[in-house]
Amino acid sequence: MSTGTNEEYADLSGKKFQVFGDRIVVKKLSPPKKSSLELPKSLTDAADWKYAKVLQVGPACHRTKGATADFDVPILKNDIVVIPDFAGSEMEVDGEAVMIIREDEVIGKFS
Repeated sequence: MSTGTNEEYADLSGKKFQVFGDRIVVKKLSPPKKSSLELPKSLTDAADWKYAKVLQVGPACHRTKGATADFDVPILKNDIVVIPDFAGSEMEVDGEAVMIIREDEVIGKFS
């Protein structure tokens, strides 16, 4: 198995990324500021990944078509969700840092 060349990666520019299966594409958000006290970045980095905006939902996510049980809440594009620090994989899409997570890694959402 050979690895791709830079020229092959250059061909990806301008192409739309589509997530598969039960995956969700999210962008990290900074948590709301609770005070005017500035903390060192090393103390706030971990907290930054707990809140995320949903950019894309995969076709196998059963929640894309609505709730399936009394406790099930649909996860839809533009929702603000809470995810664990260790969730997903980081990547860059269209020059933007995003994470690809599994649907079951979402802890909850704000409504």
